[in-house]
Amino acid sequence: MKDNRTFVAVTLAAAILALSAAAVSAEPVATSATPAAGVDYSILSHPAPVKAPDGKIHVTEVFWYGCPYCQDFEPLFGGWVAAHSDQITLERLPAPLGDNLIVGAKVFFALEKMGVEERFHDQLLAAAKAEQIDVSEESSFADWLAARGVSRSRFEQEYNSNWVSEQVAQARKRVLADEILTIPSLVVDGTYVTSSQMAKGYQQVLSVANYLVAKAQQQ
Repeated sequence: MKDNRTFVAVTLAAAILALSAAAVSAEPVATSATPAAGVDYSILSHPAPVKAPDGKIHVTEVFWYGCPYCQDFEPLFGGWVAAHSDQITLERLPAPLGDNLIVGAKVFFALEKMGVEERFHDQLLAAAKAEQIDVSEESSFADWLAARGVSRSRFEQEYNSNWVSEQVAQARKRVLADEILTIPSLVVDGTYVTSSQMAKGYQQVLSVANYLVAKAQQQ
């Protein structure tokens, strides 16, 4: 069930399906001392203005609950975010490209409106990985959340609200504008994009993120 619902749904880009084991390896590999534009990260042709508190750099994590790479990356990324909390402000952005990915995006924004997305984010990724949730079905999310004390009626109300639909539409525009080809991806300061595919691994993409945060701080 996991293979069917995950890889059929990732219409975001064929590149996700083509990721090699080396591209997403969690083990360090030899890399150049300085990440290279066009190799380890890209520079957006039309950088988007972002808001961040003074002295902090805006970092956007682009993800999908059903993405196996996002599921594996999140524990490492969560540690990186905690270690850099004095330097960055984090935004999560679901990638609603393709019908099945839209379900997860609507779930994300519904929980955000309810003020509980942060509480359940890591748990949802883990539950999807363990096949406790069918990420292509809103009812599967609703069942899982209700079992953990989330009001099913309130969740369904928000999930089907105009506000959530508008947020999904805006998220889609942003993902396209940010030229996201694979997930998970990180957008730093609305200008730079990197991913585990570009950096050749989960640990490596965090090293590139360090470089890009420092680069943005100097500008």
